[in-house]
Amino acid sequence: MAVALAAVVLAACGGGVDPTTVDLDLSAYPPCAEQPSPPPTPDVAGLVLPESAVVFTTTELDPLTQVAGVVAMTPLEARDFYEAHPGLEVISVEDERVETEVVVTDGEYRMFVKVQITCAGGSNFTAVVGAEVLADQLPQPAGGQPGR
Repeated sequence: MAVALAAVVLAACGGGVDPTTVDLDLSAYPPCAEQPSPPPTPDVAGLVLPESAVVFTTTELDPLTQVAGVVAMTPLEARDFYEAHPGLEVISVEDERVETEVVVTDGEYRMFVKVQITCAGGSNFTAVVGAEVLADQLPQPAGGQPGR
């Protein structure tokens, strides 16, 4: 905890540490509650989620699809997952440490993902997916930065 706090303080004082690379002090969050069994999840073309993601709702927003659920990651870990994914190009990222918004494409589909911390090691997520030609209809991160 002291190291993470020191990194944030140094960053605020111009110490050269990027606060978006220092993950959260999870001791400030409650333990994650056990989740109920999710309903069957239909296949959603273009949806790419971490292995630990559990989808609880799928909503058709013709021509887009929205899914929501939980993932056993912090928002920064989710950002790292998308930035490291070999089949995706990161279009935009916005980090606030407790919340990350990412826009990615696989060339055929574009996806907006918002991940918000809810408990120690777990986050809620919402993803909106559509064909690449519908990119202008997807949500965009406010103040997002081009992929790193």
